[in-house]
Amino acid sequence: MERRERRPAFTLLELLIVIIILGVLAALALPQYLRTVEKGRSSEAIIQLGTLRTGEINYYVEHRTYTDQFDLLDVDDPNRLPAPPNGTRLFDYTLTVPAPDTFTASAHRIQADGTDEVVIMNENGKMSRILTGP
Repeated sequence: MERRERRPAFTLLELLIVIIILGVLAALALPQYLRTVEKGRSSEAIIQLGTLRTGEINYYVEHRTYTDQFDLLDVDDPNRLPAPPNGTRLFDYTLTVPAPDTFTASAHRIQADGTDEVVIMNENGKMSRILTGP
């Protein structure tokens, strides 16, 4: 009888240890990844609010007052973009004019985990982001 040579191979225990290590690393990395994705989604609001602010400033130069009407601004109404599942708009936008020389543009959405997110920008470009949890 011929004797077969033994080939080097991984044992079942070694494979299980590697799988456990990969599982632990994935469990540690996933929450950070999800936070990064949410911050990236907030960039939509920042860009749109900046565009609305530019439109408001142009309107103010011409009329000496701000407006809460998207149609009067020389920018596209971000609320006309389709929302998921058919589109990509994640936020609902509003304009508020408490006085002729001030305005607030805000973006609002409810995240997948139920957290309420509001991003606000005023006429000076000051931004704030408010998260309220479920």
